Amino acid sequence: EMHRKLALVVEDHLPNARLLAVLVERCGVRAEIAYNGVEALTMMQATKPDLVLLDLLMPIMTGDELLEIMQANADLSAIPVVIITTEEEAEKGNPYGLPYMRKPFNPADVQRIIREMLTGQPKAEDSSAQDL
Repeated sequence: EMHRKLALVVEDHLPNARLLAVLVERCGVRAEIAYNGVEALTMMQATKPDLVLLDLLMPIMTGDELLEIMQANADLSAIPVVIITTEEEAEKGNPYGLPYMRKPFNPADVQRIIREMLTGQPKAEDSSAQDL
């Protein structure tokens, strides 16, 4: 439990959030769900997740607003983010230059992206120490 990485799923649509959490867990990663940006911010400050899967279209605080707050915060700006988007939104382009996954989700793609994000990115700490 202690060394398992943590992904925070930020998605207001319950079935999507649950599906993503299951796919995250299948990658051997712990999943937590926040149903809006305000909740996500509180959870991020408390748990410092290793990865955030972020839906842009949410009530209370949009994904865009949450990203702006994260980018302005030294701790939170270091957390890798994957945008959750629809095909139509993806067509408009990706202003953040962040990787994204499309709804409806393709489970194999989602798991590949999660694994790439969590293993392909060298962390600031010495990674060899984490294998002990």
